Amino acid sequence: MGGRRASRAAAPWLAVALLVVAVLVVVGPAATGLASPGHDLDPPPDLRGILDHGYILQDRNRDGHPDFVATRIVVPDAAAGAQVAAAANLAARLTFESYAVGLDLLAADDPEVAAEGLPLVVVGGARRLLEVAGVDPRGALADLAPGEGAVQWLSPSRRLPGGGVWVAGGDDTGLLAAADYLVGRYPALWLPDGQSYRELAEALTEYFTGEEEDAAEPPAGLILRRAVVSANRP
Repeated sequence: MGGRRASRAAAPWLAVALLVVAVLVVVGPAATGLASPGHDLDPPPDLRGILDHGYILQDRNRDGHPDFVATRIVVPDAAAGAQVAAAANLAARLTFESYAVGLDLLAADDPEVAAEGLPLVVVGGARRLLEVAGVDPRGALADLAPGEGAVQWLSPSRRLPGGGVWVAGGDDTGLLAAADYLVGRYPALWLPDGQSYRELAEALTEYFTGEEEDAAEPPAGLILRRAVVSANRP
């Protein structure tokens, strides 16, 4: 595939080491997110824009540089070592992206956290918060093999106005692999200087819609909802 363009002949490129589950959906008002009063949020459509300026990373003094980290990192009650380590690594990545940061990023697994309207970074099995997001943790992780973890987009909704991302694993190794991916490689698919989620979305849209004159009507939107990472594959 050359540049950002894709063709049907380039389909093998899509078999990347990182398994990305892309879901074609019609994007309507319910899927675009609801800004919470008091927070000027610009939610991205999916995983491609978690670190876009205007969402978690905000430029509140309008000087062109992020100076506020607008999120809560939610961990389960009595979080275990792997969950604490994953949360700490994620907090470090976010603070490295901003010129300033508060020290109140961590939050307990409490549905009231969602009412703040901030984007959430949910780590591990924070069940009460995930229920607010409409996610069944056990079912969502059932397809993960040992050593696999997932980074899953949490769409903004009335109960979860800020949306966010869930970082989890089938086991501790998988959880740490998912967190390490988000900390070290994201927003690239794999190589830090390689193709990004945004480029993947453009390639998938072009691949599925085609350029022929009789091609089907293009989909209203494409959502990169979930990425699966394995600690057992480079």
